[in-house]
Amino acid sequence: MEKTRIALEANNLWYRYSVSQQWVLKNINFFVKEGETVAIVGPFGCGKTTLFRVLTGIAEKVYGGELRGEIRIFGKPVSEYSSKELTRHIGILFQNPMLQFIEYVVEDDLYSFAEKYYSDHNYIERQIETVLDFFGIKKLRKKRVFELSGGELRKVAIAKLMMLKPRILLMDEPLLWLDQRGVESFLKLLNILKSLGLTIVISEHRVLPLIPFVDKIIIMDNGHISSIKDVKKVLEDSVKEREYVFQSNRITVGMNNILENYPLDRLVASKCMKDLCLENVWFKYSKRSPWVLREVNFSAKLGELVVILGDNGSGKTTLLKIISGMLKPTRGRVIILGYNPAKKKNEVYFVPQVHHVSFSEETVFDEVAKIVCSGKNKHRNCEETVIKILEQYGLVDKLYESPYNLSWGQQLLLNIVLAILSERRIILFDEPTTGLSYADKIAIARIIRRMGSLRILTTHDVDFAAMLKPSRLYMITGGKLYLIDVGAFIEKTIPIVKSAYELLKDILGEKLVGDIDVLDLA
Repeated sequence: MEKTRIALEANNLWYRYSVSQQWVLKNINFFVKEGETVAIVGPFGCGKTTLFRVLTGIAEKVYGGELRGEIRIFGKPVSEYSSKELTRHIGILFQNPMLQFIEYVVEDDLYSFAEKYYSDHNYIERQIETVLDFFGIKKLRKKRVFELSGGELRKVAIAKLMMLKPRILLMDEPLLWLDQRGVESFLKLLNILKSLGLTIVISEHRVLPLIPFVDKIIIMDNGHISSIKDVKKVLEDSVKEREYVFQSNRITVGMNNILENYPLDRLVASKCMKDLCLENVWFKYSKRSPWVLREVNFSAKLGELVVILGDNGSGKTTLLKIISGMLKPTRGRVIILGYNPAKKKNEVYFVPQVHHVSFSEETVFDEVAKIVCSGKNKHRNCEETVIKILEQYGLVDKLYESPYNLSWGQQLLLNIVLAILSERRIILFDEPTTGLSYADKIAIARIIRRMGSLRILTTHDVDFAAMLKPSRLYMITGGKLYLIDVGAFIEKTIPIVKSAYELLKDILGEKLVGDIDVLDLA
């Protein structure tokens, strides 16, 4: 019987960035067998992203720094491969797949990419036809890249990589920004890639959907590998009650479940009696473009926590921008605290999906100090107050770091701290769980639930919506807003959320998934 080869191996890896004396990776050792699918997970700041950068060669090329130890590909040190040889062996899917495109049209981009490696134009044409057909993306060939959804971008990016017939695929956060449909589409693609015998290494925060597809999970903490779990063995040892979590190849409930199991009540226009009101709001971005929002009627009062569910492209972000005053409705009107949104902008705080666009200062301290140490919020002992606030939210060790260098979850947490300190009466959250680990979701849910403002939150994360236990729950689909029976939703969803949590805790441990009991979901 032929012995399984080691496809990827890391031996005694240490790495630190050029701007720091601290080692980010500390004595990393692991191997991945040929044909295995492995997930690398860990809390924010654990070194997971840095490890991915080191494995792909980006760390030294882009960030400089110091690297010790050795990486081997099929037994041969990486240093002995030419760049062209490495590209043939390893395909890399970046966190933002848009960075992997250079042409405007899909077909043109595939051709330009293949042209770098092959000189025979007929062969290139055949390769393009093969990958378009194999991955079921022929309908995308004439599309412009910016028209593609997140899931479609990843499909095309992987199809490009497969033209070089790599033996190893490295994927950085492939589920980032994907809604349920996008995740399901990616998982089907992952199954195809596994069937080809590829060795696949995935760095990901959203571990739950990947569990049925991975062989091992490498868990990182504070720059070390804390443990390596054999997923199949853990699942065999799990209690039988959790098996129903895997029904229908899904671990958590999703948007389709909402549509099928809950009655959706259209909201009709009524007299504005509350603190926030939208009356018969319609919106489109230009005269010739389709309607993004249609007949939206919505009202809320201060102190409520309102969640709006919807898939990507459903109009969630547009709705929040209209409430905030960033956009004006094409038809209808918006009233905030009795006035036009333009007159009440100082009462609304918008926490965007891309967190760093909110920052303007050089350090985390300065971001907090600009609120704490100025205007009506000015504190006498400014520096001491800032430090206490950052201690309260677990960011004190990032005091003098640039907010742009924080992890995704830390940037969100800083944004929420700034929102709380702003003392705005209405706070809007756009997809706050993007890129978060399960523990971070629990922590963020707890903070948002404790806030006293009117909180309006959009998400495609149904589990997170249940964790929040909102005052009211809506769904936006086809540009229209519908009310969902929040009591029935929570009653049906919480048991599934708890089971998924217990399963994750078995595999990853409580430190990585958090303590769901703090949310009092019973």
